[in-house]
Amino acid sequence: MKLTQKKLDEMLEKACEHGACKDEIKLIKSLTISEILEHYELPFWCCWYAKFVLNSRWPEAEGCIKRDPKYAHLYARDILKSRWPESEDCIKKDEYWWSCYKVSFGINQ
Repeated sequence: MKLTQKKLDEMLEKACEHGACKDEIKLIKSLTISEILEHYELPFWCCWYAKFVLNSRWPEAEGCIKRDPKYAHLYARDILKSRWPESEDCIKKDEYWWSCYKVSFGINQ
């Protein structure tokens, strides 16, 4: 995921317009771009942005999202509205989220 300061500022402005948590925005603004890209909350932030700001798939952020089982599942369920094979290896690492994923998409294995 490529991120410039200009793009980050635009994204944060849009996130504020769509009701993002002020504390999360404050935290993000306090970080450097490299810190943001390595932050443990990045999958959550990307998933939230795709769902509430873009209202659609965000291919550029999928590499970040699919590294977290919870947000990979939620992204597949809420944004893609279908299975996301590229993320399934990650989701399988967490028994709870794999169980949720299987229920969401009718997987019987």
